[in-house]
Amino acid sequence: MATRTSTIYHIVDHTDLPTLPHVLAKLIETMDAGDTAPPRIAGIIKLDPALCHKCISMAYQATEHSHQIINDIEQAVGIIGFDTLTATISHVITQQAFAINQGITHDALKRFWQHAVACAHACELIAKEIVFSSPQTAFLAGLIHDIGKLALLVQYPKKYQSAFDLDRGSSEHGLAQEAALGIDHASAGSQLLSTWSRHTFIADAVLYHHRSLQEIKQAFPLVQIVYTGNLMADAQAEARDRGVAAAKELFDLAAHQTAEIQVQLKVKSQDTEQFLNLDEPNQEEPRSASNRFDRARNRIQRTVKHSALLGDVIQNVLLAQDTAALLHEIKQTIWIMFDVRDMILFLIDEQAQTLVEQVDPYPPMAPIQIPMTLEGCLPVACLLQNEIVDSFTRTSYSELTILDAQLIGKLGKQGMLCVPLTANNSRVGCVLLGTDKTTYPYLSKQFKLLKLIVRQLAAALYTHQKREKVDDVKLSERLAAMHNRSRKIVHEANNPLGIIKNYLKVLEMKMSGQNMACDEIRIINEEITRVAEILKGLTAAETKRAHQTERVDLNEILADIARLLGATLKSRGEVEIHLNLDDDMPQARLNKNSMKQIAINLLKNAAEAMPDGGQIHVLTNYLPAATDGEKPAAERNGRARIRIRDNGPGLPQAVRSNLYEPQTSSKPDHQGLGLSVVNNLIHSLNGSITCESGRDGTTFTIEVPI
Repeated sequence: MATRTSTIYHIVDHTDLPTLPHVLAKLIETMDAGDTAPPRIAGIIKLDPALCHKCISMAYQATEHSHQIINDIEQAVGIIGFDTLTATISHVITQQAFAINQGITHDALKRFWQHAVACAHACELIAKEIVFSSPQTAFLAGLIHDIGKLALLVQYPKKYQSAFDLDRGSSEHGLAQEAALGIDHASAGSQLLSTWSRHTFIADAVLYHHRSLQEIKQAFPLVQIVYTGNLMADAQAEARDRGVAAAKELFDLAAHQTAEIQVQLKVKSQDTEQFLNLDEPNQEEPRSASNRFDRARNRIQRTVKHSALLGDVIQNVLLAQDTAALLHEIKQTIWIMFDVRDMILFLIDEQAQTLVEQVDPYPPMAPIQIPMTLEGCLPVACLLQNEIVDSFTRTSYSELTILDAQLIGKLGKQGMLCVPLTANNSRVGCVLLGTDKTTYPYLSKQFKLLKLIVRQLAAALYTHQKREKVDDVKLSERLAAMHNRSRKIVHEANNPLGIIKNYLKVLEMKMSGQNMACDEIRIINEEITRVAEILKGLTAAETKRAHQTERVDLNEILADIARLLGATLKSRGEVEIHLNLDDDMPQARLNKNSMKQIAINLLKNAAEAMPDGGQIHVLTNYLPAATDGEKPAAERNGRARIRIRDNGPGLPQAVRSNLYEPQTSSKPDHQGLGLSVVNNLIHSLNGSITCESGRDGTTFTIEVPI
């Protein structure tokens, strides 16, 4: 007895029980066809004891704190959810595809399944006849009443094999073998179902279904139903007769009632076998049952292989950073998996309702465009039908449109396949595969795998496109928000600037005639005006300050900036600015504010390079235009050269190598943008800037056209 208890408890958690391959094949067929409605999937799962046990166990685990009673498999499927159910089915398919089959013969597993399904139907029919409260519970209990046999077979394949093979569709064959081995499939099954903690009567029905009729008389109805159904579904006539007698004894069913149950039972069992293509072999094909078993298992193995291939495709797709990379991945995948090199990819332009060829950027070529209104051509037809179409199944070459013939010519093959790219009920595009008559038969056999792969690629492409559209919208919204915010800042900043300008005007009027600091007031006034112009530029779309030119005196601008900064720089660290300005410098046509901004940035940089003090020299020279040779229109009046030189320690090599790039500054309250701004402003003035730096200091030389 100790051995039996150890055996039973050892198999309680074993849920990878063998499933009839035909049930898995039907699930694959149904899901491939897109028929994933829960009632449809549940209707197939409820035909297999192992799958039912697995799904209901998972459903109870998901609701362990709710005290919910699960009466049938459809209810369990609803609780589990489609994603978890799909993952579970995939696991079972994979496990079944590579299982050594636990020594189970085709015939033995088929007989076990036939008896289980027949018992389920018998229990349901009896339950309806006696008006039992839950016929679906009776069906479930009848289906899994012998599940302990599967558990024992998986746990002890060699030890239990002979007992399982002796079953022969009879409820009592093999019991003597079990007794001799010290194991009991009824007890094993009941313990296996112990996870159904709130459905104890099903576990009881499994435990007691081989007890004597006298004992069963004193049990609850579900136990009595399974006991009777087990006998009425037996392959042996003597057992079926005892089932009829039990129906009379337990439920007072008359002979005509049990006869009707037996007729319906036979019809339901045959219908189920035909549904799964498990009907008996005929004389012309004596081994057809075994062949069908092998075909079902082969289909499962192909599905697992395709899933593995699909996993690789999905992994590569996830690495694609943008649509262009994804299109490349589509071509690579089709080439590697189907040995097709010649292909054309089209994406649909939703607004224009046109298929647009995706061409490589080099060499640049005008893409082919096909209006979706051309319903007769194959690329459009494949999208409208959402099916693979080809040029080979047309009855004659004349049925092809001229456009089709041209595309085939571009592919350089005898014909083509047009594969639609669709996702989420949306048309994404299509891919045209060039092929010859000799390779078409091979490709036609791969249509299912081709559809599977392309479906995933299309879904990834659809997601990429949607994400890029969302990113564009978000960027536009962000820029609009920044623009609105800038307008508010400018509006608020202009208020105090206007007040300051007004007070400066009043101060200048009061001090006129007293010769006191009038130049300084003028400079401050101009700088405030320049600040207002800079702020205005934040909200002006595509502002080009270089085009806002006027005749200016460069020497005067530099002298004003030197005067404005001189006192401040000298007070900070004894930095002095010296001017050496060319008196022959003519006025230049350029943007005054840009020139001021250039001078301020370079002078401040020079001063900051000498924290302990130093000298800054500002020099200007007029460079007349050379008389020989053609000169650009902007240089016909000559050029102005401006040099700003300091005697600081010079620039480090790391700074000189990226002098005009935006950098993260180590100086407090600096953004590292000064020289980048200077460089951009000088180029906007059609000028140039060079830098010489060493131990004796740094010199920036600027040349701008007069």
